[in-house]
Amino acid sequence: MTSVKIVKLQYGVLALLGLSFGFVLGFPFANHNESYKWVALLSNLDFAGAFMQPLETVATYRPLGQGVAWLLYMTFGGSIWPVEVFNYLTTAAGWLLVFLAVKEKRVFSLVSLATGAMFFSGYIYLFHLHGVFYGLLFVLLGVAFREHHRQISLRGMFLVILSTAVAYLFHPFALLIGLSFWTGTLVERRMELRAEHRALLLGSAAAAIAVALEVEHRRSIVDIGECVQGLVVSYRSLEATPAVSLGIVGLILVTVICIKPSRRWAAVSSVAMILLSGLLLAAHVPVTLLWICVCLAKATVRHKWVYALMLGVSLAFPLFTGTGSPTYAIFVLMVCTVVAVDGSVAVDRMLHRGDGPALWSVPTLALALAIILRLGFTVPVLSAVANPVLMEREKTFQMEEIVSWMMDSGYRNRTLVLGQLADSPSKSDNAVNRVHRPPTSQRYLDAYVDWRRGASSSDPTVLIAYFGGETITGAVAVYQTNSAHAGTATVYALSR
Repeated sequence: MTSVKIVKLQYGVLALLGLSFGFVLGFPFANHNESYKWVALLSNLDFAGAFMQPLETVATYRPLGQGVAWLLYMTFGGSIWPVEVFNYLTTAAGWLLVFLAVKEKRVFSLVSLATGAMFFSGYIYLFHLHGVFYGLLFVLLGVAFREHHRQISLRGMFLVILSTAVAYLFHPFALLIGLSFWTGTLVERRMELRAEHRALLLGSAAAAIAVALEVEHRRSIVDIGECVQGLVVSYRSLEATPAVSLGIVGLILVTVICIKPSRRWAAVSSVAMILLSGLLLAAHVPVTLLWICVCLAKATVRHKWVYALMLGVSLAFPLFTGTGSPTYAIFVLMVCTVVAVDGSVAVDRMLHRGDGPALWSVPTLALALAIILRLGFTVPVLSAVANPVLMEREKTFQMEEIVSWMMDSGYRNRTLVLGQLADSPSKSDNAVNRVHRPPTSQRYLDAYVDWRRGASSSDPTVLIAYFGGETITGAVAVYQTNSAHAGTATVYALSR
């Protein structure tokens, strides 16, 4: 292997390091969020039903997504960890494709490292059965960026169309990604396109619009105000701590500095962005939105219409659902990472001094730190960053332990009630500070418990479960389970 390929491999590993560090910390989760409902649903399906029968918890028909989840879940004896690995591999493949496409590989790897680490709350889907839908969207983005950086060819266009079609069978957002790529390519490279290229792109865009309209027509009507609130909550959920917000300000500065190689520009734009970021933080507005706006302005000024349209489309993903989930906000950050480093060739060349065998020490140290944190040791600063992931992971196993204890006890026929709500982030006040938030919502837990029990509750009394050391007075604690990061989960017996 040549020295150039070794350097590229080193920076490719570095680009995936933030994402991989969080995954190593959390893997494996037990059932979490909708996965409780999915276990009950998938267990009642056969091979044909897994691909052909729409799941009731899914807004649109996604045959390949639910089929792959069923195959992995059933093949490995009813375990969800193979789906978690699939989710990670597809997401990492998307980021790796983008890394191979960009010219500024050194700068990109550092920004990608930062976004993967800081925004890992958006990657919580990696540990879900229903997270199977999202990894292929990253692969599609990677293919689109890779072809965008190449010379226009019919082969490349067909590859994007094929990738869009496959990803669409996992999630309908693939159509919007494909549409933004084709439209941006038509505008940005119209002088290079032959007649057959334009016809192919126009036909693809028309088909995508038609299918997208049909999908939207089949969806239930949602409240516009709720959707807007969900969008803001999605981006606010990404900024779980003040440290993350400060890190995003750093990304904003990197983006504006890379726009123009001038010391005066760097100084003036940096001061302006710091002041504007401070105003937004004081008003409790996510500074992530400012980074996206800066990237959108940069793409527009540089006439990178593929980037601009992809930014606009992926920015609106949380608007379409209204749930406030940070997962829907994570896709635009990949586009932002590409736009942020676009044109920073001079900066990239300056970073070549870091090339060499010593670069391998970074992922090696990160892996060692992840193992140390998993073992329960405290590492300054990093422990605070890792604790939310470790806490959420441990709560999933506490929930599993509680349900298993209940099934084997004299309380088997009671209703298991969660002490706090765990609704969608836009409808709950415990989505950011999750210390006492249960690992799933009541409706998903009910479906899971009824599936485990084989019937609905027939006992007039209830069990109530609290997490994170939360307690109630005047009730008898009948079960407790402790963990290092999530604290104590307690089950109480109550009359109705």
